[in-house]
This record gives sequence, C-alpha cells and structure tokens, in this order.
Amino acid sequence: NNTNIIPVWSHVYPNPASDKLYIHTENGIVPEISIRDITGKLIFVLKNQNDKENDIDLSGLAPGLYYVTVADTTGLKPVMTHKVVRL
Repeated sequence: NNTNIIPVWSHVYPNPASDKLYIHTENGIVPEISIRDITGKLIFVLKNQNDKENDIDLSGLAPGLYYVTVADTTGLKPVMTHKVVRL
C-alpha cells in the first residue's frame, strides 16, 4: 500500500557539475540522498537532511556519470533519481 508515501520533488544542479552539486527539495525533509556510479556501487550517502538546499562536494569523484537518488519522506523507497555528469 503506497497511500502513505509522500513524494519529494527535487531539483539537482548544475548538471554537468564540477566540484559542487546542489540538491533543492520542495519540503526540506529528506531521509536520504545517495550517489551511485554507473555500476550501481554506492559512493556517497547523506542522511536526515532538513534543509531545502543541500550541497555535496564532488571534488573527490572521478569524472563520469552518476545517479543521485532522493528518498521519499517515509524513507521506504527512492522517489527521484537524477543522472548527473561529473566533469
């Protein structure tokens, strides 16, 4: 039953990104933001964010394609996944 899942609208920018990635969410309550590489390997997790604007330092990541996932407000499943290119 998915009636209790509240969608989290998110915007990820800039894309492509160099050193910083910004994640803007509508309601500012995000249980988890994760970054995975193209093989699905988990690279980074940011938990329990209560800000509408979150920034992630990408300077330690190799150039390439990554998937940024913003979890729903119940923390049960991902709601939005964004493809992001790291320059």
